[in-house]
Amino acid sequence: MASEHMTKRRRLAGEGVAALALLCACGWDGGTVVDGTAPRVEITSPEPGAVVTETVSIVVLAEDEGGIASVEFLLDSDSLGVDESAPFEWEWTPAEDRERELRARARDLAGNEALSEAVTVWEMGDAEWRPRPFSPMDSTQTQSGAPLSLRWRAVDGAVRYECVLSTRADLSEPLLAPSSADTTLPAGVLPDSWYFWRVRARDAEDLWHGWSATFRFHVGRVFSRHDGDEGSDGGGDILLDGEGGYVCLGFATASEAADRDIRLQRLDEQGRLTWSRDYGGTDDEEGRAIIAVDGGYVIAGSRESAPGTRSALLLKTDAEGSETWLQHFPSIGEQRAEAVARRAGGGYLVAGGRRSLGEPYRLLLIETDAWGNELWMTTHAWNYSEYAHDLQPTPDGGFVISGYTVLESSALPIVFLLKLDADLEIEWQREYGGAGRNEGFAVLPLESGGYLVAASVESAGANDLWLLRTDAQGVVISHLTYGGDGDDLALALAPRTGGGYFLAGSSASIGEEPALWLLAVDDGGDALWSRVVARYQPAEVAAIRATPDGGLVAIGTSTWDGPDRSEIWTIKTDPTGYAFPPVAP
Repeated sequence: MASEHMTKRRRLAGEGVAALALLCACGWDGGTVVDGTAPRVEITSPEPGAVVTETVSIVVLAEDEGGIASVEFLLDSDSLGVDESAPFEWEWTPAEDRERELRARARDLAGNEALSEAVTVWEMGDAEWRPRPFSPMDSTQTQSGAPLSLRWRAVDGAVRYECVLSTRADLSEPLLAPSSADTTLPAGVLPDSWYFWRVRARDAEDLWHGWSATFRFHVGRVFSRHDGDEGSDGGGDILLDGEGGYVCLGFATASEAADRDIRLQRLDEQGRLTWSRDYGGTDDEEGRAIIAVDGGYVIAGSRESAPGTRSALLLKTDAEGSETWLQHFPSIGEQRAEAVARRAGGGYLVAGGRRSLGEPYRLLLIETDAWGNELWMTTHAWNYSEYAHDLQPTPDGGFVISGYTVLESSALPIVFLLKLDADLEIEWQREYGGAGRNEGFAVLPLESGGYLVAASVESAGANDLWLLRTDAQGVVISHLTYGGDGDDLALALAPRTGGGYFLAGSSASIGEEPALWLLAVDDGGDALWSRVVARYQPAEVAAIRATPDGGLVAIGTSTWDGPDRSEIWTIKTDPTGYAFPPVAP
């Protein structure tokens, strides 16, 4: 019985208090004042989730204007005892090994009762005989392909140990369950998955004691890393390098007072930095898009030489990030390069936006030769304003561009899709949107000849992620929205290994700040899983790529310590969207 493990620390007679309550309930006119308000009661210790291995005091805060007569302490549905005086406490000694719910029932002097919220704890008796696992630790990540051993602390007097390893949280269907005198169990190379394990000890009298806490760990090629200096840093784009690693593009600022430079760095398959390069001078430079070319890379970005004066740039590097050539495209006003693609003849097409001082953006297109020399530059303006976010080559040698256009009649942006032929002539242009703000961020040509567009759509005062599927002429075939009550945006899109698609953006529907949001959908757009990767600091994704193992790699910006302090954030997930630090299923 649970009462066998309880000890009352204090007990005072309540008859005098009850008599005082009866007297106070009587009014001077001989009538009775009825108190129908229940008392306030909550458990303040132990905290929710605590592991109780030895005797603890359950502490309750109970308040009522008329006074508290008693507090009853409950373990699950069993009564531990009653305390009739403040401070209200009860000692509890754990004896079993399972999850428990603690509650308290307070009664005021008028007889009103209130039950506290449950506090869930883990009861773990026999603590001195329980081994302490230490490798792998709880909720940690172990890289794929490496031999693994389970390790725990020795228990004085133990002659043997039993260790259980399973892919199931309830430890059913164990993969390993050997008995050994050692405190190490070689588990070998484990497939990518979540694992759960625990261990127990046997004494010299052949008695098995209670199990340790259950630890969980994840095996897989996943990681989460933050890179930056002392100022404002952020991610722009990411590529798979064909050797198992990742090439990450962004920008970095050495300090709050320093100029911003383009940063290119390579990570190996486990997320470890192998090299890092910065490009820039005394101006502010920013990298926005990267493509792999001839064993090296071409980067599109911009340079700000003075406030309001920004020019597009194109930078070529070799495979190790050493600069091959750099081209600037000066202009009056502001030019921003958001995307780059290679032309069939070996040159490049750059897309973004351009505006003069005080004027709205116009769609910017720059064609260059194979060395980045400008062949022509043009702007398009079929409405009040246009801006390109993404540019992708199409199978016919042309290109498709997504972004936003602003109608002069509404002054609000709507999604546009623009198709260019192989000669860079406009084939067609489409607009999508309603009464609110709508913006296209990423486009993906489909094998069917149509296109998939990741966008945002405003509804009921908040944005939702908007996924549009069109035919080869840009006519919408279907569209779906995803999101909650806050602002949710789709900023990146990629085909998913094995079918379907990955979407990434930001979500303000969960937590206090916009968080990085990852979403996997099947070919029909039905959600397979959804992950909010960060909930406690503002974060935004810039680009994603599918990885051969069925997961994805994403790069973006994580803001901390105010808007002027941010970092490049790179994460690699498993096929179900989990990244390190992992969250167990």
